[in-house]
Amino acid sequence: MSDFWVRNGFEVEKSLQIKDLDRSLRNHIWSQFSGIFSRQDQLLELIIINYFYEPIDEFYVRNWEYFNSSRVMVFIKDKILNDTISVVCWLLEFVIVHHPGFQQIFNPIFSEHKFQYQFIDGLITPITDELEIQSIEKSLEILSPFVWARGHIQTALKMLSDRKNPDYRNSIKESISAVEAIVNLRVNSQNVLLK
Repeated sequence: MSDFWVRNGFEVEKSLQIKDLDRSLRNHIWSQFSGIFSRQDQLLELIIINYFYEPIDEFYVRNWEYFNSSRVMVFIKDKILNDTISVVCWLLEFVIVHHPGFQQIFNPIFSEHKFQYQFIDGLITPITDELEIQSIEKSLEILSPFVWARGHIQTALKMLSDRKNPDYRNSIKESISAVEAIVNLRVNSQNVLLK
């Protein structure tokens, strides 16, 4: 809804979404997903087989004659609209592995609905503010020629992105290891350790 509704008291401004997805965000995710992937049978098969572990024969018609993508889309729609936040996020991360460019489609949707997560380097990551997102993305961009350092930053990001048990301590160690890797490259040594 536009700001008009909030300004004139017809609707309460949305609160931050951290532990669940409201109906409008679920609908928006589903609309984007269905518009993009409804005709991509290979991806839909991957989702059914490798993500939901459903028997694939239930999605074929007339003795394996053809794949019924409509049946798969109904199944996925139910998951997006009704399942837990973790199932929806895992599904989106699975899709982004196969189509990385689509994370740029979902991030604005997340922001619009005040979802406190963003895709960063293929992972849905908890965010506190826009500066945090920019810092992580900038460090990954700068480190792209430095493979070892980038690997440490990606590992640190994975540790921070673990929804159930974020590992802050080892994330910091990985970040320091990234700096050490760059210093070692710059001074042409393998033994520089930061203390």
